[in-house]
Amino acid sequence: MGNKNMKTILLVEDEAVDAMNTSLSLENYGYDVITAVDAGEAFVSVRERQIDLILMDIDLGTGKIDGVETASEILKECDIPVIFLSSHTEPEIVEKTEKIISYGFLVKGTSITVIDTSIKTALKLFKFKTERRQTESDLEKTRMMLDDVLNTIPVRVFWKDLDSIYMGCNQLFARDSGRDSSDEIIGLTDLDIRTSGQAELNRIDDRKIIESGKPRINYEELFLTKDGDKKWIVTSKIPLRNNEGATYGILGTYENITGRKQMEEEIILQKNRLTNILYGSNVGTWEWNIQSGENLVNEHWASILGYSLEELSLENRDFWKEFVHPDDLKRVNDLLDRHFSNETDFFECEFRMLHKKGYWVWILSRGKVAVWTEDNKPLLISGTHLDINERRLAQDEILRQLSEKEIILKESHHRMKNNFSTIGSLLSLQAESVSNQEAEAALQDAIGRVHSMQVLYEKLLLADDFRTTSIKHYLDDLVEDIINVFPDRTNIRIDKQIHDCKIEPNQLFSLGIIVNELLTNVMKYAFAGKDSGVIKVSLRENEGCIILIIHDNGNGLPEGFEQEKQDGFGLMLINILCHQLNGTFSIENSMGTKSTLSFCTYRKG
Repeated sequence: MGNKNMKTILLVEDEAVDAMNTSLSLENYGYDVITAVDAGEAFVSVRERQIDLILMDIDLGTGKIDGVETASEILKECDIPVIFLSSHTEPEIVEKTEKIISYGFLVKGTSITVIDTSIKTALKLFKFKTERRQTESDLEKTRMMLDDVLNTIPVRVFWKDLDSIYMGCNQLFARDSGRDSSDEIIGLTDLDIRTSGQAELNRIDDRKIIESGKPRINYEELFLTKDGDKKWIVTSKIPLRNNEGATYGILGTYENITGRKQMEEEIILQKNRLTNILYGSNVGTWEWNIQSGENLVNEHWASILGYSLEELSLENRDFWKEFVHPDDLKRVNDLLDRHFSNETDFFECEFRMLHKKGYWVWILSRGKVAVWTEDNKPLLISGTHLDINERRLAQDEILRQLSEKEIILKESHHRMKNNFSTIGSLLSLQAESVSNQEAEAALQDAIGRVHSMQVLYEKLLLADDFRTTSIKHYLDDLVEDIINVFPDRTNIRIDKQIHDCKIEPNQLFSLGIIVNELLTNVMKYAFAGKDSGVIKVSLRENEGCIILIIHDNGNGLPEGFEQEKQDGFGLMLINILCHQLNGTFSIENSMGTKSTLSFCTYRKG
């Protein structure tokens, strides 16, 4: 990335040598330089790049728009400082450049130091002009905002002199007073716009503030209009003081809160309705002032624990914590802290509380901070308690039964493993007792297949989740066990590159048998007549598909070998299992024999 502070200069120069020389000099001084040979290229650069300053040659070639006209057209679209750089010093040429806004005129051949100084000066002047223009714009916006603010805020504003004569007001106050504009209020008194009784009350109130020099803030009063309408208002008045601190009048505001008063009455009604609903839904309610420690609960909250309200010590700021099970208290506090720090929208926790009779009751508690302090600390949180004891006891019973079933299932796996071991031993004994080499080879193949399934079951027994199993752990052990069956394996090097992933046990069964068949075949035939060899076993997952490659550097496949025409039991078994996996299998000569199996994983939901 480039330097964010580096300035970008657009050099418009039709002479290639001059452009190159000036460009290199500017770059040595830390500028990013873009060159253009005519007006067209200059316009493209300005429209596509962020240009900080333009160095403009005046003569851009015969029959072309000159630099002065080009600069003039550019400045119509965007505001960029321009310095003219030309070999022309004729008065009429210089005078022509003065008709547009530019930041200097330099003669070609001027030293780079002077050019650099001129650029920096132009950039400073441009920055000053831009900031001044922005300041003037901001001041104008502020003035317009101040002009509008009194007439847009939803509050009545007025100011009076020491004799309670109105010096001004906003439009809202004027309309409340029966006038069309604030100008009509100036010079009037409350006797002109209020009833005589209301006017006298206002005058007395004004005198108290003027004489005491103390403000009155947010006090509610019943306001009587001249038409006889009654309105509730909240009023604030402060003394106006000059630079010497002397009071010269009063500034006042009031807000019509009649609607709010009506809403408060409606809230009281709704609160009574809510109380009845909570009572009917058998839910306990609680409120907690976190800062003062004050607690408030309803009768049903207490009854869940077997108490009456009179029996609870609500004045104890942490009284409710005394009922929480010791093993649950930290979790409750942690969840409260997370909610207090705005990490969660609500507090929600299931925990146990001590019943009056000495047993534990499961509670579902939900709550939310309703009031925050000015420094964003939680002040008041309220919520509900629901007795979920029967539900939790039933849930615990279900979990207990599930645990028992898992134990039974694991015991079944143990027995299956023992059965595999027994079958393997029987096959080994049978293999030792036969003299026919073909029969012995078939039995050894069967022993390998049984052993593959036995390794899988052992992995299932050790896994926390025996519904899926790690391919890497399974194949690492299986490959070593298969190779160790052969007495001359010491000269065979095994290179394993098995990535870890998990698949269903039934897929792993098939994969293990295929690996057993392929490795057994390699150890039997690949290195016949060789002193050593290498077997590479690789497995990786790509977008949900498993790719297994077993590659040896041995003798390779027999001449004329065709996979489709083979009818041996081992290859037939591999093809059957591959079909069961919905995969593909290939075997080929590749500096030895290379077998590739590919299939997609799946999860049963």
